Amino acid sequence: MEAFPDNCAVIVKKTWLFISPFGLAAALSGAIFVERGTKNNMDVLQKVVDNIHKKKCRVWFFPEGTRKLSGKNIHVEEPMLPFKMGAFNIAVLAQIPVVPVVFSSQDKFFSYADKMFKPGRIVASILPPISTSSLTLEDVPRLTDKVRTMMIEEFKRISE
Repeated sequence: MEAFPDNCAVIVKKTWLFISPFGLAAALSGAIFVERGTKNNMDVLQKVVDNIHKKKCRVWFFPEGTRKLSGKNIHVEEPMLPFKMGAFNIAVLAQIPVVPVVFSSQDKFFSYADKMFKPGRIVASILPPISTSSLTLEDVPRLTDKVRTMMIEEFKRISE
């Protein structure tokens, strides 16, 4: 958690709360837990937005979720999976900017097949904030695609 900016929280599925020791560490670090798969997703989103405003915190999202492209026999043309829209829904509802953070490929120093690291370097790139102040939930698919496209372009640039 030392790598997080001050007053920054991670959004975590509530089921992770019960997975020790990660759940305890997440709770102690100020994570915001969400109940996924509920009947009314808007209520869940609004609770997260209220929590963000109440804590006056920044939020760290992983728009691909816990899914990964890496693994056996995976051949894709793009380095990122399609983004889930929850983070973008929250940003629009909370009227907070999206600040994309991109990490370069780890392929040069991590072998998925052998599950082994070797010395290497990873580059982090923080892109300019994208305002959501004039956006509505109808704009979320376009916002999501725009951010993903920007992040893929940056990923390719810094991974060369």
